[in-house]
Amino acid sequence: MSAYRADCVGAQGTKMADIRLGSSTIPRLEGITDVEVYLTWELAMHKFFRYTAFTGGEQITIASSALCDGALACWEKIVRTRVAMGQPAIDTWRAMSDAMHSRVVPLNYLSSLRDKLQILQQGILSVDDYFREMTFLMRRTLVCEEPEQTVQRFIAGLNDNIKSIVRLHQCSDMTDLLDRARRAELQVAKDVVEDVVPLSGLNVQLK
Repeated sequence: MSAYRADCVGAQGTKMADIRLGSSTIPRLEGITDVEVYLTWELAMHKFFRYTAFTGGEQITIASSALCDGALACWEKIVRTRVAMGQPAIDTWRAMSDAMHSRVVPLNYLSSLRDKLQILQQGILSVDDYFREMTFLMRRTLVCEEPEQTVQRFIAGLNDNIKSIVRLHQCSDMTDLLDRARRAELQVAKDVVEDVVPLSGLNVQLK
């Protein structure tokens, strides 16, 4: 793991003297073929720069130092193209991420995720897997809504047998709702088991 030396002070007054590239804070990006991998990296960088006070040039140095292989080749191509076209150099992380994003993420990517979120149903997923999928899609599509709306969104997609149990109780927030849904899931599974008559318990006489 390499390190980038800087004498910058973070937004909260913390000295950023030694940034460790490849850590959870500054993850490396090796390629650009997987859109989800790129977006996860981009989000991590957004979060890092949001809470630090690096200059635009320092942001570019840090972010580009985290690139390697195909990701680095993509960035270098962007830089060369801008030079060849006489365009000004990219000098902030925001501009860098916009340029990378337009190269890596298909134009219809977000719209397809929004469509998926709108029709999301629990189906064969467990309650926890359904919740993770919903929150993932909301995060990726930058959904900003009131907590009550998220609660209703979650309930609407639950399987009917779980939904009917959950609606018997007044849930105060998403945490409470998720706990209720998990309990309902266990109750539904228990009811199914009790309704099944074990074949070993049948005294079947063939003629």
